[in-house]
Amino acid sequence: MGQLNELVEHFELIIFDQTSSTTVLQITVKTLEFLNRMIPIPLTKQLLNSAVTNYKMAWHRTQDTSPSRSTHNESNRLLATLRLLTVLSGHFNLSKWDLTEPLLFSLKMLLRQRRLPNGDDLPPEAFSLYLKACFCCLCWDMENLEGTALNNVDMDEYCDVLHHNLEDYLYVTFSLVGKSNTEPLAYPCFSYTCDLFVLHGNLCGSSNPSIRSVAHVPSGNELDILEGFLMEHFLELSPSDLMLETNSDQLQRIRSILTSYLKVVCLGVVPTMRASKFYEYYVKYHAPFGDVMRCSMELALQRNPIHFAMTMLHTCLLLYAKVFPDDTRHAAGQRALRPAEFSELMELANRLAKILISNPMEHRECVIAFHRSGILFVFELAQKQPTEATKKLPFLRVLKVFVPLLLVQDKTRILNFFEPYEQLIIPTCNRNDIAHLKEYRNALRPRKTKSYPQAT
Repeated sequence: MGQLNELVEHFELIIFDQTSSTTVLQITVKTLEFLNRMIPIPLTKQLLNSAVTNYKMAWHRTQDTSPSRSTHNESNRLLATLRLLTVLSGHFNLSKWDLTEPLLFSLKMLLRQRRLPNGDDLPPEAFSLYLKACFCCLCWDMENLEGTALNNVDMDEYCDVLHHNLEDYLYVTFSLVGKSNTEPLAYPCFSYTCDLFVLHGNLCGSSNPSIRSVAHVPSGNELDILEGFLMEHFLELSPSDLMLETNSDQLQRIRSILTSYLKVVCLGVVPTMRASKFYEYYVKYHAPFGDVMRCSMELALQRNPIHFAMTMLHTCLLLYAKVFPDDTRHAAGQRALRPAEFSELMELANRLAKILISNPMEHRECVIAFHRSGILFVFELAQKQPTEATKKLPFLRVLKVFVPLLLVQDKTRILNFFEPYEQLIIPTCNRNDIAHLKEYRNALRPRKTKSYPQAT
């Protein structure tokens, strides 16, 4: 134990050396965390207390606006202590020092002023550090929530504070994300926001009403801001440009925010179908983002097969709407087909089918829901306006891609579901319409197996 304490003392020298780089700090603190997981080290608590105390003293010095103060040195001191506090908060639970509210207060004040009380301009790094430190403290507070409930502490008051702190933090992050290209910190704000949505969204199912009060379901306006920001940067560069080495930093930033958003979607915090507007580009942007999209779709499929079936349908429909101009004066067979978009649509269907093909039995529910919903879309107007219904028949080519995923008995069920609608519009169909119907119907029909006479 003596050698371990000696090692921690060496760590302390490195940690409190203001010349240490952020990378050195991170490695040292991560090593210290690893050692504490194996054997709790008493000196660690003393080290954490010193770091918190140093930050608080540095912050209070910046509040002194008297001209005799050396403001430049004090600003540098604040930045050094804040840098250490941020690194520590990423690895150690600092909740006992009640840092969340003071850090949020500083963050909101700096959002308004971007200057320190002593008149110094805020160093660009400082705002980023405050964002991360507040995020880490909010996460630790969430981790303490269950323990607080078990200890019979006044849960209502604790949860009210937690909810209020979250609202304060989201106010800051959405203020920055809303500025889009003019705000360099919008990217980390986007990711922090999505991660907090996941943490707080999972509380909706708690049996404890106090804990449920902390849950935060993203509003439509919040999602619109996030999706608008993501789409703006998602489509900023072409797929080929994103893959250039000169744009590698931009690619990683977009992958990061895309991953954060899809995490919110595939973990059920918001409806999966909201991601259709991004899955639509699964083929076109497959090189830079295909792995991220596929991973999120696989998770969404596991979580709720029916919702994922509807997400696949809406994703295909977004591209399908681009294949044919929205011209209601002509039937589908007479409208100008856009070959590039149609080819992309069929490739999208094939790539989506590959997600399901690994285990048709496990994904049976999803495939059936996809076919039934697709048929209902195609024949939506079959009873009232059979002529209008024929305009959607080309979508049967998309459904046909997913027919091999149906089990034999399910093909019969889908065929029986399909045929009554088919009979309603056949009298109004032209040759091309009949071809679409016939191809899908024949694909659904079970193959006839050749029978041999029994040997005598």
